[in-house]
Amino acid sequence: MTLKVDQPEIFDDSSLNTPIETWFQLIQIIQMGSWKLNLLTNQLFCSPETRDLLGFPINHTITVDAWLKLVHSDDLQLFNQFMNLSGESQNRELDFRIHHPKKSIIWLRAVAKISFDLEAQPFECRGILLDITAQKEKELEASYSQLEELTKAQEALKSTNRLATIGEASASLAHELKTPLSVLMTQLQHLNLRHHLNRLGEKELGEHISSMTSVTEGLLNRLTVMQEMTHGGKPGLGPCDASEVLKGVESLIGPTLQARDIKLMVDLPQKLPLIRTNRSQLEQVLLILCNNALDALEDTLNPSLLLNFCTEDQLAKIEVIDNGSGMNETTVSTIFSPFFTTKKRGQGTGLGLTIAKKIIEEHQGKISVKSSIGLGTTFTIRLRLAEKISETVTS
Repeated sequence: MTLKVDQPEIFDDSSLNTPIETWFQLIQIIQMGSWKLNLLTNQLFCSPETRDLLGFPINHTITVDAWLKLVHSDDLQLFNQFMNLSGESQNRELDFRIHHPKKSIIWLRAVAKISFDLEAQPFECRGILLDITAQKEKELEASYSQLEELTKAQEALKSTNRLATIGEASASLAHELKTPLSVLMTQLQHLNLRHHLNRLGEKELGEHISSMTSVTEGLLNRLTVMQEMTHGGKPGLGPCDASEVLKGVESLIGPTLQARDIKLMVDLPQKLPLIRTNRSQLEQVLLILCNNALDALEDTLNPSLLLNFCTEDQLAKIEVIDNGSGMNETTVSTIFSPFFTTKKRGQGTGLGLTIAKKIIEEHQGKISVKSSIGLGTTFTIRLRLAEKISETVTS
């Protein structure tokens, strides 16, 4: 076999004209180590600097296997690829870690060039070795600094989003409270008029007081729900009669339905099992859905709203159905997204349905929607029952 007699030169394609002697002078200046692997005998020659970098005594003979045993397990595959002679690249470079006998784990950079004989067979691999631990530590410190800055920015963004959400939720709450407050004002004005005309009987007075008490309780419930959402509180769940929930919703939307001549239909079985829910929060969800239905019914001929209560697969099923304008598939797919609204600017916050979905999920329930343009919309809520029921009752 005839070997090439020219010395391997620098291991960088852009500097192939630099003699190897210059390369080794640089090694002495910047305290790098050099090494050479005879690919025919697998014998490894290392300079004293390389032995020191690897943690071996200066006069110690190093084998390839001994070097491999030092390589960090996470970098072993890359190091084997680096030493793989079947690779197409003649020049190669690798940053890797070793378990140094005296310094724990350090980073090294190996640069190598493979030399070939006249028959294009590899016969020698020459390289240099450099300790780059300090450089890697600086890079790691910079990464930690960037991560810390990113974390701070994310926390600031969360805080900003939280404030924006609370602000939007407050606007949504104000929108919800407008109807019951209007009802209270109307009833108070009516009482005042009847009082001045001396036409206020005890029975009528009692009815008005009962109605206003119910509306006031609804207002307090809305505020309680808002407070729980702001502080991240979990709802207290317990057995609840669907008829009581319906009564609370009707007291809030009834006057609006009458004023707009919208027909309200209720399908509520007499023996519907108790629902496991938080009454005030379920009322809020139904009020949100009903208010959305009222908007959809604005230009509808013979508008109607149906509240359907039943059981299905050991779950309470509540449907809010309107015969309004309906929605297309794109709107349906994004209807529960925060800040999404089809209403005109200033008429909606885009948070009502997001809040409704969050409440139902905290009840371990599900809410879905089906809609078609011109055919109306159906929102369906499924909640757990307070106790299991027999198949006979379900059917």
